Amino acid sequence: MRAAIVHQLRSKLLIPVAASMLAIGAAAQEGPAPGDPGTGTLLATTGGTTITLPLAAMQVDLAVSGPLVHGIVTQEFINPTADPLEAVYVFPLPEGAAVDGLVLEVNGRRFTGEIRENEEARKTYERAKVEGKRAGLVEQHRANIFRTSVANIPPGAKVAIRLSYVDEAEWVDGTFLTTVPTTITPRYGPDPVPAGGAWATTIGFHASIDAGVALDDVSSPSHELDVAMVAAARSAEVRAPAASADRDLVLRWRPARSAGASAGAVVEERPDGRYALALVVPPDLDGPGRRGFPTQTVFVVDVSGSMEGASIEQARAALIASLDRLRPGDTFTLIKFDSSNEAFSETLLPAEGRSIAAAKSWVLSLRAGSGTEIAPALLHALDISERGDAGMLRRVVLITDGAVSNEDEVLNAVERKLGGTRLHVVGIGFAPNRWLMKELARAGRGTFESIGCLADVQSRTVALLERTERAVMTDVALEWDGAAPLDATPDPVPDLYSGQPLVVTARLDSARPAPKLRVWGRAPGGPVVLEVPLHDAPAGAGIGARWARHRVAALEEGLRHGADPALVRSDVVDLARRFSLVTSYTSFVVVEDVGAEAIEEEGDGGSELPSGGTDEPLLLAIGAALAATGGAIAASALRHRGSAA
Repeated sequence: MRAAIVHQLRSKLLIPVAASMLAIGAAAQEGPAPGDPGTGTLLATTGGTTITLPLAAMQVDLAVSGPLVHGIVTQEFINPTADPLEAVYVFPLPEGAAVDGLVLEVNGRRFTGEIRENEEARKTYERAKVEGKRAGLVEQHRANIFRTSVANIPPGAKVAIRLSYVDEAEWVDGTFLTTVPTTITPRYGPDPVPAGGAWATTIGFHASIDAGVALDDVSSPSHELDVAMVAAARSAEVRAPAASADRDLVLRWRPARSAGASAGAVVEERPDGRYALALVVPPDLDGPGRRGFPTQTVFVVDVSGSMEGASIEQARAALIASLDRLRPGDTFTLIKFDSSNEAFSETLLPAEGRSIAAAKSWVLSLRAGSGTEIAPALLHALDISERGDAGMLRRVVLITDGAVSNEDEVLNAVERKLGGTRLHVVGIGFAPNRWLMKELARAGRGTFESIGCLADVQSRTVALLERTERAVMTDVALEWDGAAPLDATPDPVPDLYSGQPLVVTARLDSARPAPKLRVWGRAPGGPVVLEVPLHDAPAGAGIGARWARHRVAALEEGLRHGADPALVRSDVVDLARRFSLVTSYTSFVVVEDVGAEAIEEEGDGGSELPSGGTDEPLLLAIGAALAATGGAIAASALRHRGSAA
């Protein structure tokens, strides 16, 4: 199966140039400076003049193995001038993706990049540029957005940049989900950022899915797909030959229902250590249809300029659905924000007819304004929430596209104020700032839901509210029996909601026997412990790379809490070199004379997907854990201890 996937991917990596090239932005439009290409604009410099280059083609190829997603993004463009050019542009990848490979191809000659520290990589690139050599550089522009520079593109030459990345699928209500960003919402910041252009109108898309378990369905809420189920419905080939690039491409695949285990873990042995990946689908201890405790909710809605049009319509629909979900005994209020913020009520109101009706009228009057000052609005909401009833489930539900550039400032402000409130985020729009929204939900021990299709608003919003009013386990802790891990994420461990699994990544002590893992927590019926069996994974399963990516994120997050910048940099660079990752401190650089061994003959077929794809033992171990819908835990693995805390 893997060989077939690689062969199919190889046949696609050299993409035919479109007969008529698609211009990136209007030629007369004033663009940002060459040093800051903005978002989505492909800029070139010649003779001291900055021009907009046409992106000829874009192709996304995915190979999915269980929960792991290995991808190649190929972007191809042409120098239409009579002079050598340098081109610079930025582009998005999935917010959790780890870039681990770069290939530059100029007129059929292929050059492979290597990881170096940013300063060294930049100097190597600039030196090659001055010497007239073809060179490429990939840097992290900001979280999940990357900048590519290509020097000395010959006149009329066809140039392709191929980036490989490793990601993992989300698991939401019994369905795997992966999102491929194809556009970038212009970001608001305290200092205005010049607007970029638009992406090409279409991209090519192909995915090979090997779920490891039988599949019930493969679909996309964002694009029309051609789907062919193969291999007894355990696998699927997915194509979107002319996918629209005006919105993120979302791919879903749902495993068939199974009575298999709902908790499992796999361990990968590498020369540099032992790494574990555990997944726990939480139990539905309350039984179907039962609500949890009364809720206290502050809804915060973004009415900034970037929400104009379909996004503000989605926001209004989401709020109406949310208000309809409230029941007697619940309390609520709402806050709207753009450059400033305003509350529907400064005190929490009972969820009864008169107040709900007045709130709906307020919601229907919402109009998009200007600016996106998320932090003051969230602090306002948290202040109201923390003054509420500590005996209720206290929630802040943020509805936004998250189109801001000061992500760290927002996160720092919110983390200091959270207290006992849980923060849940609903992403609105075709290309929301998913990284920021996921980080806000993570910091707030909450959950994140992305809604890009208007038809999904009510069902997806109600699903989020149902989950967050019925926390299956709170105050969750991990117990490693035998040998504590050298480190583990997530930290802190979030609350567990029905249909939302806990995913744990850990680096274990390879000098000691692998430990046993238990997950403890509080449930409505009392304390609960879940036993998580561990299985061996094949070499190169990709679990170590996942751990490294999360470890880099944790180290960089430490900077916001006073960690020593020099130590953080040193640790991140070491991880990036070991696992070949682009980070805020490291970049991929490639120069045409990096060595004969890095140059492959024309016609070799392109680069394979990153090594480390999972094999069947891993697929079955992970698939068995994830395929257990409904969250039922085997009786032998679930024990109630004592009375409700």
